[in-house]
Amino acid sequence: MLENKARCTYSEIKAEALAIYYDFSRDHGVEGRLPHEKILASVDYHFDGTFGWKLEELMFLVVELILSGGWHQQIEEYCRKSIVDWRKNNDLEKSLNGIPKEESNLFVNDLRILKLL
Repeated sequence: MLENKARCTYSEIKAEALAIYYDFSRDHGVEGRLPHEKILASVDYHFDGTFGWKLEELMFLVVELILSGGWHQQIEEYCRKSIVDWRKNNDLEKSLNGIPKEESNLFVNDLRILKLL
């Protein structure tokens, strides 16, 4: 689980999400023949209520969208809608103030690749 600290970086969120995805797939997914959406649900459940910063929530939505791989229309639609809603209610540029340039650039690049900017 992510340590309780000032803010989780985009890299930390990605690494933790991938670790949970891998562990759940190994421990329950393969043997139990669980569908991909159940594995994604376990990742989502793991992070539920853990973020203290609005930007972390947005970063997790982007990670979740990427992990969905476009295989589940409902999950993709949910993530995209949630990201659009987040952007309507928050100023992305202002939220990125104070974030290290390398992290900010990586995150913004992912948003562009996903056509969310």
